[in-house]
Amino acid sequence: MSKKEIEKRLRNILEIINDNEITAYEIAEGTGLNHSGIHRILTGETKHPRSRTIEKIFDFVEDKITGRKIKDHPNYVKPVRTEESTTKENELLTAFNDLKEIIEERDQAFSTTLQLTIINTEETKIMANISAKKLESIEESLRRLENTIANLAKNRSS
Repeated sequence: MSKKEIEKRLRNILEIINDNEITAYEIAEGTGLNHSGIHRILTGETKHPRSRTIEKIFDFVEDKITGRKIKDHPNYVKPVRTEESTTKENELLTAFNDLKEIIEERDQAFSTTLQLTIINTEETKIMANISAKKLESIEESLRRLENTIANLAKNRSS
């Protein structure tokens, strides 16, 4: 939504809000948006609110005025289920279940990979410890060999 479209939408919303005496508190309660942020928008203190904030406010105001989502409101229109809407709902449900299955499969694959990585990490730590001990043993043997050679060299020169 362009800046001009947002400004036009905001002007329309402010006019409807003023005509219908809708308060910032009502909007905050109905949208979950911050009360003081809405107040700043309504008073003009906030000059350029985000488009999604404007849309949330617009949807709330539209629903409040038309009663579209308020069952007790005299203008409430019960959604009508048609064969087409039922088919679309079924298609969406099938797609959702397929997606859920894919996510679960990937989650299982990730979990398995993570477990193997942990096992390999533990095995690597064990092997590293064994290698370090062998290296210490070799280094100790080399020190003894060097001492023996040094002693033999002293004995020969004497």
